[in-house]
Amino acid sequence: MFRVYPSIWFPTQRTSIWFALLGVSAILAFVGPFGTFAALSLPLRFAYWAPVVFGAHLIGEASGRVIEHQLRWPASPRRDILQVFVFVAIFAPAIWMFSTFFDQSQRTFARFAFLTAHVLGATILVVGLTSLLVKRDSPDQQVSSARPRLYDRLMPRTAASVERLTANDHYVDIHLDDGTAQRVLMRLSDAVAEMEGEDGFYTHRSHWVVGRHVKASTRENSRDFLMLGSGGKVPVSRTYRENAVAAGYL
Repeated sequence: MFRVYPSIWFPTQRTSIWFALLGVSAILAFVGPFGTFAALSLPLRFAYWAPVVFGAHLIGEASGRVIEHQLRWPASPRRDILQVFVFVAIFAPAIWMFSTFFDQSQRTFARFAFLTAHVLGATILVVGLTSLLVKRDSPDQQVSSARPRLYDRLMPRTAASVERLTANDHYVDIHLDDGTAQRVLMRLSDAVAEMEGEDGFYTHRSHWVVGRHVKASTRENSRDFLMLGSGGKVPVSRTYRENAVAAGYL
């Protein structure tokens, strides 16, 4: 699972998000909600709340992406409800067990039920507010709807453009023009079909490129390659060489 979904288990790449989570952890440590102010010193409160905040973020992001990749459900109330229950089922036991390291009295069913109820309520509130904000963001939705369907599979959403697709066993690696890549469970032919509207072509049975991202061609050891804007290099096989020739890149 970790090999298959590297972008799922480490979803947040923006430094600003990490600093925001760190700030939330510091605020919670200072305020000390749910009895942590009286039970723990300030350093211990931070040691408690920082893993809770970062863990909640990572588990929430990962659960949403697993649902997106495995079930291929579009954004909808049905997906939100499933994500809430998946998150609570994972996070509530985790935070309860983590709490017992700081306070042995937490190791009771009553405390577990208390934490689960609060986690469920907070999760419903966050998911509900997020759904409302996304629905209000109509300009982004209009931009998204104008792009090929394959972009709907990208998590997180991105303004970058698909540069090439590469088959990888039962998965497809989607390479973007900002140098990043995401992996989805599908056939290469299906991924190409979802790139309708883009002027692309196969260069190899395992590679498909978007023509506008091809910047040059090169020949190494009697093999042809296409050079892409991000610095990537795609092989051109004999079978599909005519595609590159017809497109004017060889």
